[in-house]
Amino acid sequence: MSYDLSHLLSRHLELCGYQRKDVPIIQPADLFLTRAGDTIIERLFSFERHGRLFALRPEFTSAATRQYALEGHSTSQRWYFSGPIFEDLSDNPFQNQRPSVGAELLNAVGTNADFEIIRAAMGGIELSQLDGWHLVIGHAALQRHLLSKIGLDHHQYRMLLNHRELLKTQGAAAVEAKLREQISAEISSPEAFSAEESDASTQHMLDVLLDSTQYGSTMGSRTREDIAQRILSKRKRSHGLDLLLEGLNVFAKWTALRGKPTDIFAAIAQLLDAGDSVGQGYVEAWNQLVDLLEASGVPSERIILQPNLARNWEYYTGIVFGVEVNDVYVAAGGRYDDLATLVNDDATAVPAVGFSYYVDRLLDLLPTPAPSSSIVVQTQKQWISAGQEVTDFLREHDIPTRLAFDRQNTTSDKLLVTVVAENAVQYRNDIFAIDQLESLLNALGS
Repeated sequence: MSYDLSHLLSRHLELCGYQRKDVPIIQPADLFLTRAGDTIIERLFSFERHGRLFALRPEFTSAATRQYALEGHSTSQRWYFSGPIFEDLSDNPFQNQRPSVGAELLNAVGTNADFEIIRAAMGGIELSQLDGWHLVIGHAALQRHLLSKIGLDHHQYRMLLNHRELLKTQGAAAVEAKLREQISAEISSPEAFSAEESDASTQHMLDVLLDSTQYGSTMGSRTREDIAQRILSKRKRSHGLDLLLEGLNVFAKWTALRGKPTDIFAAIAQLLDAGDSVGQGYVEAWNQLVDLLEASGVPSERIILQPNLARNWEYYTGIVFGVEVNDVYVAAGGRYDDLATLVNDDATAVPAVGFSYYVDRLLDLLPTPAPSSSIVVQTQKQWISAGQEVTDFLREHDIPTRLAFDRQNTTSDKLLVTVVAENAVQYRNDIFAIDQLESLLNALGS
């Protein structure tokens, strides 16, 4: 069943101009650990062999990016992948292997490339005849830009992202409490600051203390260095927390956004400064993408913008999207321009965008098809050549067909083609010449 759907989706991607590419199931584990979220890391099937750590592939994108560099490509490549991926699901060990089909457009930049990959993904969804779907689009680059304008560094940005589920379920107050606790723990750690930064700031504190006291090397039971370090820690904790809480305020507003494109673009405009040309550029390109999708036939009422759309993989650098039905995602992907530099030594950046179908989830939402029936070509042994010719012809036209020497009781007239002569067959009450089987094909389809 999953094979039939995987074959359908794979064939669709071929017709979209993508070439099948195979990558090994077993890969170096660090290939997937570079930008995996906590959920992926916890579920990674890994093992050690000859002193090296390997893993069963949990997805295709990282391996595709690595393969692109290893093969020395310098032009755009359109690849699709089909096969099993693996997750260590301790609560459901019989679901550790799942079918996946996906596509990667490598060395392609801009809105047109984003449109191409999203439209290819939607074509497969439409082909499957899935009902009730919505296309949800977010923007990782705009999110990162918005928070970096506040002054958050990468570590602080990651801290906010790690609490997004808590933000959705329990609100900003719960996240603030967690951040205060985390900052306090980090500041108390001796490794909290770089040696250079700490030494310089500590010397400044010492200078202040020397100006204000005539004591020697100690003050009570503590050295002046101890006191200066304590003051420094308090100052850094206050500054870092203030930035995080300012970022949390913006992030909470950002995370709450979900709705029609016109409404969300208007809300985003309120979060951006009028002179923020970079942010405005992201919004303009995003708007153009939505216009292209609608013009290509994606119904506007099925497009939802969710700027903070979350993905388990943290290598996305631009547009992020998914196809959902009742909060269940059946396909997802996005842009990942920096991944090549993370998974390949000395590799240059390769702009790329891709997606994957979650075939098992898609199957769960589709009606179970009736068992397929096959045509039976009945022949006598002296006419086996004619019978085989008819059988091969029907199979070439994607009609399941088997050759039999005697009629079975379960074979209805609707499924029976009988060889009645060396050069003729009968279907129901009509006779068809062996050299005119197109007429038989039309009769079978009627």
